Amino acid sequence: MLIAFGVDELIVHPTVGGISLIKFLLFLMWIIHFPFIAMAIGGTLFSLLFAFMDKTHPKGPLKNSPFQRFSKDTITTLTFHPSTTFLLGILPLLTIILFMQQLLVGTPLADYSSLLGKMDFGFSSWGLLIPKGAYSWWLSVVLVIGGFLFLHIYKHKFISQKEIHPIHFLLGFTALGLLLLGYFTLTANLSFVLYPTMWNLVDNPLILLFGSNMLTQFGLFLNTALLIAAAATLYLLCSKPAENEEEKHYQRFVKISTLVITLVFTFANAAATTLNLLVIEEAATSSAVIVWHGILLVLGLLLAITSVTSLFDLSHVKHKSILVLTIATFLAMLLNLESMQANSLTEHLASLYTTAKKHQPHGPSLAPDPKIGKKLYQQNCKTCHTIDGTKGAGPSFLNIWHRTSTVIIAGKEKQITVDENYIKESLMSPKAAVVKNFAPIMPSFAKKLSEQDILHLIAYLKTLKK
Repeated sequence: MLIAFGVDELIVHPTVGGISLIKFLLFLMWIIHFPFIAMAIGGTLFSLLFAFMDKTHPKGPLKNSPFQRFSKDTITTLTFHPSTTFLLGILPLLTIILFMQQLLVGTPLADYSSLLGKMDFGFSSWGLLIPKGAYSWWLSVVLVIGGFLFLHIYKHKFISQKEIHPIHFLLGFTALGLLLLGYFTLTANLSFVLYPTMWNLVDNPLILLFGSNMLTQFGLFLNTALLIAAAATLYLLCSKPAENEEEKHYQRFVKISTLVITLVFTFANAAATTLNLLVIEEAATSSAVIVWHGILLVLGLLLAITSVTSLFDLSHVKHKSILVLTIATFLAMLLNLESMQANSLTEHLASLYTTAKKHQPHGPSLAPDPKIGKKLYQQNCKTCHTIDGTKGAGPSFLNIWHRTSTVIIAGKEKQITVDENYIKESLMSPKAAVVKNFAPIMPSFAKKLSEQDILHLIAYLKTLKK
């Protein structure tokens, strides 16, 4: 079945096999896409940086300048033909977003219902026009396509002319800016996935700019991308022995430059990893996530040691070791993100099973699981109902199971015992029986929680005892 945005139809039925397939394909698409975009961003940044260093050299632009040659080599070596850009850049990105929409179907992060009528864009508190969360997935694609267009114009102009003109810098910085903005928007959405308790409260993930791990996640993305670009440059430009003295001097220049860049972004990556571990959302945390953060730090240490030893012995630079450690860092970052998303989406998978039952009436269902129920509580109930006995906007859930409560039904008081039927009725028709001394402000969850979700939630409520 093809996906139709706005009516929440599915590419594949949300069975265990279907969800696993989508997660595997997502991982595969990232493995294909990330190294390509890393080299595109890194190649553009290195090209602009060394072209600027050549232009601003104290002695003026040098004849046979290694800066200018390195600038051209990075943009030609690390970027590819437009057809390759489409196959490894645009197409995998579209696939990644499409599969993320599949996993998030039924949540506000994939709500395109307004596309059936009018384009519903929200305004930020600063009065700037910013697309809502669901649209910003595709905004990242638009920005990246624009970035690649300017990148290929910049590359063509650079190669075809001997001197570097201001227009080259303008084209290059525009390309780099659009690519970075596109992937910052994508990272914002991926980070927002880790905050299920905020899905219904925030229209635009960018609002959480300084209140989430969005910046640290983007730091991990960018640092890893530049590490890959530096390692690839070192390997591609210096793996073959130099044929003459001029080539030896140039290779020495490339080795020093790329090794210094590797060291800088290795330390930056370690800082981003540490900060990310400190600010990560509770719903996304697990022992596996902590282990992956530890592995990232260990890989960073090994990469730093290898780079430093290579700097002190440029005749024996460990190109392959640096490249392997950089690839391992990329895979660890990707597996870490996958683990965090798996934790945050635990409760959402339960709702996908309910959707599967609509398509497969006799399909399997999940046994009531308190862990899934806890995630549902965090997403839907935590704002008003505490679990430590303190009073909130609604009654505390501590010792709620089989508790005797006084409720108001049709204006009259009545004693009830909290059981499965009462929980179901409270969620479906909350104003039918309102607990005494509490305002009737609870919304209905009839369209949000399935019968399976409620069973998970009840299983969790049964565990809330002193």
